[in-house]
Amino acid sequence: MMDYFGYAGKCCVVTGASSGMGKATTEVLLDLGAKVIGLDVVENVLPGVQYIPMDVSDRQSIDKAFAQIPEKIDAFFAAAGVSGQKQSFELTFKINFMGNRYILDAYLGERMKEGGAIAIISSMAGARWKEYLDEYKAVADADDWDGMIAKIKELEPDKHTGIDGYVLSKRAIAYYALSHVKYWADKKVRINLLMPGSTHSAMTAAFIEAGMEDELLKTTGPAKRLAETREMAEPFVFLNSQMASFINGNTLTGDFGMDAMIKNGEIADEYAFNVI
Repeated sequence: MMDYFGYAGKCCVVTGASSGMGKATTEVLLDLGAKVIGLDVVENVLPGVQYIPMDVSDRQSIDKAFAQIPEKIDAFFAAAGVSGQKQSFELTFKINFMGNRYILDAYLGERMKEGGAIAIISSMAGARWKEYLDEYKAVADADDWDGMIAKIKELEPDKHTGIDGYVLSKRAIAYYALSHVKYWADKKVRINLLMPGSTHSAMTAAFIEAGMEDELLKTTGPAKRLAETREMAEPFVFLNSQMASFINGNTLTGDFGMDAMIKNGEIADEYAFNVI
């Protein structure tokens, strides 16, 4: 059988590999013959995955993890993330944005092979990133880790919830990735985003536990159900595959048509609101 996806023997690094979409992603990659390195704070990876502990909110932890990763990798999947339901505004921003940006800036520029690809999970909550750029741009464009921390402090994080941090961080990572398409293209590396709709995962479990299931179902469009993690992992894996070799700077929406219905004026825009 032809290896259309091109993962056989390839070195793939997945953050958040121990649960949710990250774990489902590693399962698909293993099925396709990839060599998978899984990064997470807990060791709950699938058999066949090389586990390396990493806390994506901690710069030193990221440094320690990447000291154990091969000098060249073929594909990077940023799947680690939190909902903000049980985390502070600042911690949520660190996990969902700062860690990803630091990895992109400090490591992937040198580690990605020519012809390689980067895929990042944002969220449909981040879909309106361009309309609300003024709320988070100063953080996203800060010079370095310490600069990002300083800019977060200017947002008065104690006045905002972790869920506020979730929305802003998902908008910020979309902006940052898409504003660096040429940088990566010059290195012959593609970068794309998956924007999942509401999906059964550890994240949504926290929302459901808080009695917010009806709110989640508002963002499922004509599907009228939550997606399964595998239904997001498969398009996520596609984005970094050889099948998508000319797809770059793209935001792939996994919302079963909800955004199309919003743009057609059929339903209210659940994603258009100010956070700050």
